[in-house]
Amino acid sequence: MAVIGVSVIVGRLVTGFLVDRIFAPYVTAFVFTLVAIELLAFGFGGISLAFVGSMALGFAIGAEVDLIGYYTARYFGLSRYGVLFGLLYSSFSAGCALSPLIAGYIWDKTGSYDLVLKGGALLVGSAAILALTLPKFDQQRR
Repeated sequence: MAVIGVSVIVGRLVTGFLVDRIFAPYVTAFVFTLVAIELLAFGFGGISLAFVGSMALGFAIGAEVDLIGYYTARYFGLSRYGVLFGLLYSSFSAGCALSPLIAGYIWDKTGSYDLVLKGGALLVGSAAILALTLPKFDQQRR
């Protein structure tokens, strides 16, 4: 948990720095692709990659939370920012709350987290691809 906690902070700082310089969907795709690769490596490589996997997970969590706020402002403007950010962040939080339950259920049924790791890699990899389809920001919403 300490590794994840430090990585969350690093993820927020690095992501904030990068989205000020690079189009945010490219940053998102890069971060999510790294996480997908790490999940697959952890799924195939086992416990020996737990430390690196924890770093990648923490980094992604830090990046995701910042990107939710950033995308909300850039794509929807500030007139309803509070409501939209609250809805999106609540959805993120619900996913964070449900994912351990789902992972535990899969462990109970299969005796392994392999499906969780590989499924997570598929979902995060899909999110990376979807990020690349996002349009340029509306300049008037700055």
